[in-house]
Amino acid sequence: MNKFMKGSGSFLLGLTMLSVLIFSGCEEPGGIGGQFYESSKVQVDTVLINGFTVEQFNAYTGGTDAAAAALGGKVSDPVYGDFEAQTLVKPNANRQAAIDRIDDSFILKLRLTVDSTYQWGNADENFGYTIYENTQFWRGATLQSEDQVTYDEATPVATFNRLDLNNNFYEVELSEEYSDKFLEFYNDDSPENDSLWNFGEYGLSIVPDPSNNVVESFRFGQSDLIVIDAFADDTTQLILQDWGYLYENVNRPAYTDNTVLSNSLDDVYRINLTDAINNIEPDNIVKTELVFYEDTTQLVNTEGPLFRRPETVLLNAQFDLGEFPEIALQLDNAAFRGFKDDEEGSFRFDITFYANDVIYAGFQGEDFYIYPAFRGGNLTNTLLFNEQSGARSPRLIITSIVEE
Repeated sequence: MNKFMKGSGSFLLGLTMLSVLIFSGCEEPGGIGGQFYESSKVQVDTVLINGFTVEQFNAYTGGTDAAAAALGGKVSDPVYGDFEAQTLVKPNANRQAAIDRIDDSFILKLRLTVDSTYQWGNADENFGYTIYENTQFWRGATLQSEDQVTYDEATPVATFNRLDLNNNFYEVELSEEYSDKFLEFYNDDSPENDSLWNFGEYGLSIVPDPSNNVVESFRFGQSDLIVIDAFADDTTQLILQDWGYLYENVNRPAYTDNTVLSNSLDDVYRINLTDAINNIEPDNIVKTELVFYEDTTQLVNTEGPLFRRPETVLLNAQFDLGEFPEIALQLDNAAFRGFKDDEEGSFRFDITFYANDVIYAGFQGEDFYIYPAFRGGNLTNTLLFNEQSGARSPRLIITSIVEE
């Protein structure tokens, strides 16, 4: 539990204020205390916030709970720049209960499940990928966005494109050379074989073609390697051993009045709200909100009939990141959540208890880290108005009951 939530004084104060609101709505004028409520009103004040910085973190992008998906493809986005993802996957050649031995007449296919709700770019254009063998060791659990994994471009393992997509699945037949190597490892039950596969073979990279203009999300919890026995008309599914993705985001536009935030953790707002909160007049405060406005006009005007972006519908506010900030941010255990109001294009955080502890209990506060919430490993961005934008700049909105 966050320490500012432990203050009994803040809780009692909030309870008292809630009682005031309830009774002010129910009490008839002229009764006991009626004169007080007749002479009270709701007041809404605004405190503009400045002093933001944008921090960069090296996010984990491998086979973890925070990254159940891996992105693939590339896109040129007029708001967020050029983005390209290299998808990593490693089949599991360690003997599985599903099948004891694989005959060399069997066919191996990589089945990739696509998240149909995620689209960044123009999915109606044809696009394609090439699969290569990696030449460098990696592990999904420790893979971070700025890592590099090399692959052998001289020997493609497979190619596929959008036309191969069927019911949100790609089924990609792997080359005979790679299939033979996989079968050799899978069928070898010698004690050292598992170790040789785990540490001596590096899996595959799925690389978008240069002409691609869409990013997809591969759901690796629902993807696998399928073994097809054409003679017996039989198919066996083998779980994947590991996955992840690496990416590059370049040629990003420079903004004066806007700031990009991303749950890739390339762009995270950092702010200490203590001074702004201390500018609030402490007079029967019943609600304090931290508010950001999205530049919805620019986002909508740079989309088109076919070009779409994944929408950010929730912002996280986190603090006390500890020794491993990337892990703390990606656990998605936010102290506060800012829900999107589509009508006014805003994200609103209710930080009433936090503000009360700063005002009434002398709590010095901590730095807030603000970023789009994670969507099962999928990347989302948002374009906010920053402190230079005037009327739409970040702010605190304070609701109070004041006596006339």
